[in-house]
Amino acid sequence: MAACADVLEGLAAIGSLGRVAVEIRVGSVEEKQAHGRIGRGCAMRVKGRWAHGARRGSKGSACPPGGQKYRHQTSVTFHCEISRLRQPDIQAIFAPQGCCEDSMADPKPVLVVGAGPVGLVAAAELIRHGVPVTVLEEGTELSGEMRGSTFHAPTLDMLAEYGAAERMVEQGFVAPLMQYRRRDHGVIATFDFGVLADVTRHPFRLQCEQFKLTRILHDILKDKPGFSIRFGAKVAAVADEGSHVVATLADGTRIEGSHVIGCDGAHSAVRKSAGLSFEGFTWPERFLVLSTPFDFRSIIPDLADVSYYADPEEWFFLLRVPGGEPGGLWRAMFPTSAELSDEEILSPEFARARFARIKAGRDDYPTRHRTLYRVHQRVAETFRKGRILLAGDAAHINNPLGGMGLNGGVHDAVNLGAKLARVWHGDAEDVLDLYDRQRRGVTVEHVQRQTITNKQNLEAKEPEAQAAFRDRMAEAASDPAKAHAYLLQVSMINSLRRAAEID
Repeated sequence: MAACADVLEGLAAIGSLGRVAVEIRVGSVEEKQAHGRIGRGCAMRVKGRWAHGARRGSKGSACPPGGQKYRHQTSVTFHCEISRLRQPDIQAIFAPQGCCEDSMADPKPVLVVGAGPVGLVAAAELIRHGVPVTVLEEGTELSGEMRGSTFHAPTLDMLAEYGAAERMVEQGFVAPLMQYRRRDHGVIATFDFGVLADVTRHPFRLQCEQFKLTRILHDILKDKPGFSIRFGAKVAAVADEGSHVVATLADGTRIEGSHVIGCDGAHSAVRKSAGLSFEGFTWPERFLVLSTPFDFRSIIPDLADVSYYADPEEWFFLLRVPGGEPGGLWRAMFPTSAELSDEEILSPEFARARFARIKAGRDDYPTRHRTLYRVHQRVAETFRKGRILLAGDAAHINNPLGGMGLNGGVHDAVNLGAKLARVWHGDAEDVLDLYDRQRRGVTVEHVQRQTITNKQNLEAKEPEAQAAFRDRMAEAASDPAKAHAYLLQVSMINSLRRAAEID
């Protein structure tokens, strides 16, 4: 039978279940029925009974009762109840017969390994495009670790699409300014993110602990059709079976999916299962992060909430985060000698000595947290191997100067989620190679290069290099056009623009 559901209008609440009114504009007045094809994963009930062939999860026709009487009408409106909807795409719900192929007779969910920020953003993007997702999380609950806390403007723009950005702003600190300072020379340069208002809805940096994002996303996703999460599900291995993937848990449980996204961190079991190398190097020094409720603004005039201190002996940075304290917490990060033991570095005495170097004459800072990191610059050899994909720290890691690791992972997840949704709905798999080219390309060209440069600028020991850095920053901050250009770079807007240019 020829198709006549050429155009659909009046479909409300496409992304949710419930009663909707559908207007079908008939393609030919000679048609005897308003006839359309049910998209994969949909089931439709028309006026209280199943439409012909529209069984759950099957193909079929949507024929309003009494279709014969509509033969001379150019459009028909009938009421239906969407009982199950995986694809928020009108063409997929009522596509003309023969216009598309059902690429998965037995559709499987995408498996996302890891319920951190990157994993849950990937899940949110897939659910947004009507793709079912099963998240496998090793922990028994969402992590409460502070870890990353910087969110750049374009990342907030992305998170706003899921309804998460506004809630994060409510729970975080908006940082409108960023400073570079010298311990002995005061302020080198102050940059105002407000100059980016022409290119972003969020012209600032947000300081908000990453665990808040995971809780917000989980709250948004938990009741969405197609979303599921399994806690206590440690993935030991994954395998690409050609037509699908299998994740094997530590207890031997096997879970099938259409594809798997490894968002399981630097020690990724997904990456290791795929046999992918993690190329790069490890910095000899470890980074110590200390947090205190002491407000450094009381002793350092005009201190910005994001301040980087260049110093040839010991660089450091200061960031203000909520931290569960009435006035927030200040996080300070310092490099440490490779010759010292972990016990020495994490001792209260060592923490007091580090804080004392921030402002001479004080060492009485209360310390809330002490964390020691080994820091790497590494990138996986590829972000895609068949149906196995990588994002976030599983794909790349870098030093934290500039806050680009977490943000880059979110950018991976959004890029990959949109492309994988196209594949799940029937597009060719090679679109996933574009994900690898775009995101791996900018990871190497921008994220790795910029974070290494950031560290080199702060730790420069040669007077000429120190002076050159001070002059560049002071000149950029004093010229609105140059400040705009610099902030496009450090806010990662340039990296996203570059990724979009790669084909």
